Amino acid sequence: VCFQQLGCPDRAQPDRAQMTQQSSLRVFALLRVLEHGALAMALWPLLCRIWRKGLFRALVKPVLSRLIAGARRLPGGVGSAIEGELAKETQGIERQLLGNGDPLAVQMLPDEGRSVEDLRKQIQSLKASDKEAAGARKWAGIYHESESDLSKLQLSAIEAYHESNALYPAVFPSLRKMEAEVTAMAVRLLHGACGLFTSGGTESVFIAVLAHREKGYQNGVENPEVVCCITAHPAVDKACHYLGLRLVKLDQDSKQQLCPSAVKRAITRNTVLVYASAPTFPHGIVDPIDELGVVCSENNVGLHVDNCLGGIYLSSLQQLGYFARNFDFRVPGVTSMSIDIHKYGYAAKGASVVAFADDELRRATYFPVAGLEFYVTTTTQGSRGGAAIAAAWVTLQHFGRRGYEQEADKLWSVHQRIGAAVEDIDGLQLLLCSDACVVPIAGVGLNIFAVAACMEKRGWNLFTARDPNCMCLCYGSQHVDLADDFIGDMRACAAHVLANPNEEIKGEAAVYGAASVVPDDVLMEVMRSYCSIRMTVKAAVS
Repeated sequence: VCFQQLGCPDRAQPDRAQMTQQSSLRVFALLRVLEHGALAMALWPLLCRIWRKGLFRALVKPVLSRLIAGARRLPGGVGSAIEGELAKETQGIERQLLGNGDPLAVQMLPDEGRSVEDLRKQIQSLKASDKEAAGARKWAGIYHESESDLSKLQLSAIEAYHESNALYPAVFPSLRKMEAEVTAMAVRLLHGACGLFTSGGTESVFIAVLAHREKGYQNGVENPEVVCCITAHPAVDKACHYLGLRLVKLDQDSKQQLCPSAVKRAITRNTVLVYASAPTFPHGIVDPIDELGVVCSENNVGLHVDNCLGGIYLSSLQQLGYFARNFDFRVPGVTSMSIDIHKYGYAAKGASVVAFADDELRRATYFPVAGLEFYVTTTTQGSRGGAAIAAAWVTLQHFGRRGYEQEADKLWSVHQRIGAAVEDIDGLQLLLCSDACVVPIAGVGLNIFAVAACMEKRGWNLFTARDPNCMCLCYGSQHVDLADDFIGDMRACAAHVLANPNEEIKGEAAVYGAASVVPDDVLMEVMRSYCSIRMTVKAAVS
């Protein structure tokens, strides 16, 4: 009768023992919630002091993570409420990426093939929609004009080699020549000994970590470790996870750099590699490579310098006298480097090089198989289309050293102009004076994520970072012509946020604003959902 009065479907009533157990669980859950609430109230003054001292991430977030994990396991409304909030976040990501669905979604192989002309028209239409979403060349990152002579040159190389395979050097000897020469040009620029051509920075970092792991194994290290700063690119996190190395992350110093003295203290008998950046992706800061080289040499530990973001550009700035410190193989102790050709080298995407101080370290990355057939490749990949290699080859030779230095001079002017403008805008300041590639901007008396959200509405695709909070412009050749527009919009957005401090933050910038108080394990769950959603085909419902 009770179930029917509550509007529930008719079912067998539970026995008294089951009802007592359920009541006990509900009471227990309520007591746990009250207990946590009372504890939070008692600790509130302490939490405020911790927040003001900047210790939130180190002390409070782990505790909050445990509380949320425990609450999710509680029966009844508490756990359901948390799951509901996570579901809302996932639904928001789905709306952003997939909208209401795609009326032209393809979920299975069509029964009949489509004509060449029909597909060509759809490709052009899809590409046009990307340009519209990009907001009139206001996207972030390093790209060049799609209708330029450089793009036409690259397309001719891509067309010539789109049916090639670098797995077979005897069949495609010209492709072997170009791959070796692109690698040699990049290695010589860094004053290294040898290298390998890869698909991008992540693979380059992966191979560098692999090389040092193998060398560690050869030297009797059973549980190898890598030491890096929290400003390091996530590629090293991924490499260590896949390859089974322990990653030791150190806090940055006041200059947002990897601190050599902290590295020295962190090195153990299991350390095989120290990972440094030139520059860091969040802030455009070059770690003190000279000092790190001394530490690594004294401890017989490898030193990898991630030059993926600043590749070619930082070398050109050094040649022009805008950057004075050494960061490459001229520093004793540097054993490997990664350099992207497809960023400030302006090659088509899919072109990077991992460079080594000696061939012995490079040889440690090879994995030959002598079974029914002999099989060995230079990198993690097997079959590789030659288009990216050919495009990189023509691009490097098209620019040459002088051409890249001319581009670097233009970009450095953009860096200086935007940096000076930031210091002149009420409510904004430079987080610090960066070395290259990135201008990090902090708020003064305003929420910098609100400024980033306002810029996003105006079509600018900036990235944001936390601990400390900032919005960052990773500038490229497109910003040479757009710098004045960017400065004008940034000035207007800062003024808007100062006048409307309580306005709700929306868009991608809001995610980082919330992330500063959300435990990392919850964020990781949302990010996994993001990956699943981006690989979803959602058809529009008519």
